[in-house]
Amino acid sequence: MVFNFCIVGCGRIATLNVLGYKDHPNARIYAVCDTNPERASALAKEVGAEKIYTKYDDVLTDIPEVPMETLILGADMENVAPMPIRGWVKNFEITGEGKYIKQTGGHGQYGHAIIQIEPQDRGTGYEFVNAITGGRVPREFIEPTNKGIQEAMARGFLAGFPMVDVKVTMEDGSYHEVDSSELAFKMAGSWAMRDATSKAGMVLIEPVMKVEVSTPEEFMGDVIGDLGSRRAQIQGSTNRGSVVIITALVPLSQMQGYVTILRGMTQGRATSVMLPSHYQEVPASITAKIIEERGDFRARNRGD
Repeated sequence: MVFNFCIVGCGRIATLNVLGYKDHPNARIYAVCDTNPERASALAKEVGAEKIYTKYDDVLTDIPEVPMETLILGADMENVAPMPIRGWVKNFEITGEGKYIKQTGGHGQYGHAIIQIEPQDRGTGYEFVNAITGGRVPREFIEPTNKGIQEAMARGFLAGFPMVDVKVTMEDGSYHEVDSSELAFKMAGSWAMRDATSKAGMVLIEPVMKVEVSTPEEFMGDVIGDLGSRRAQIQGSTNRGSVVIITALVPLSQMQGYVTILRGMTQGRATSVMLPSHYQEVPASITAKIIEERGDFRARNRGD
């Protein structure tokens, strides 16, 4: 996965931090933004950025056009398009069954799918395996079943967040010589996935950022205390003269407005840089709160 970055604000410390990541194999600096056009142009040339912005609003307008992993270095995190929360299944080898039967005048609809789901390693993505034997489900109905499963995953089962990193095996099913159709098996796949996830012990996973804060030593205690209140895991600190560099892992959801707050508590003398690190499971208490705030998405995303 390649992460796309836009440098916002070309101050000396922020620029030096970003240049340190210029050659990172998973990072691509695609744009810079600074209200001083000459300074922005000079930095864009130095880091090989493709685009230059002179207004923050223009950056925010373009964000939807670039991948969701896009982050903004050196900016107030209130203005960042976040890496998304995702749903993930914990339990192994859960079976789900979906049967779509609809009788109307003339031909009806019939589709029947039995699947097994299991979690994949984080970042592996989706895998579909066709284990049907003996022609119990004709080949032309396998891919519609797969499509129904993927569409159900995109709608999400836990608080409406898309589901990721899961292996789905189509193990069995049945069909009707007259009434079966691609649409019926697409619905059957969706319903089978819904049935499996209802038994699968799903969790939410959230993006975690590696945060480096450079602060005068006199503010070190306040900075660490504030990071702790954001569910941060402090990884360590190093001294460079009178400046302390604090490294921490922090959920992205806790970093909204952080740059503004950091400046306020350090009299404008501290800077920070964030990079994507990994996804981790959202604590149960916070998951419950998210579900409550977003409503019962299970009831509203049945796919029928």
